[in-house]
Amino acid sequence: GWAQHGDFAGCKGWFERYLASGGKVEIMHWNMLLKACAKSRPPLRAQAEELFGQMPSQGLAPTRISLHWLEKALGKQAAQRCCEELGYDWKTILDTPVEKSAGYRQKRQTPPRQRVRRTRGAMSRRYIGG
Repeated sequence: GWAQHGDFAGCKGWFERYLASGGKVEIMHWNMLLKACAKSRPPLRAQAEELFGQMPSQGLAPTRISLHWLEKALGKQAAQRCCEELGYDWKTILDTPVEKSAGYRQKRQTPPRQRVRRTRGAMSRRYIGG
């Protein structure tokens, strides 16, 4: 989508429509906006810094993914400084698994697919191990 292509305006427009329709603000949406800033050419440093600064007022704490995109947008030193200014510990956030971060759903465990060996004839199949 818009974030992948660095289209911050499109990404922000989608996010605003989502909120207007009653959507709940989650960290993954903020990360999407940070990603759009980082992927934009040139990177939108001011917007990324502003977005990161707004996270606490939205009740959001940054994740490893947030720091990744902030670093891509600002550079490592500026991203760490931004983090420290808001009272976040860069190393602690990087050491926290994403699955334990707020706003991310656990991946659903799906059973492995059955392997099928086709034999002669369209209707005859033999199932292998499983």
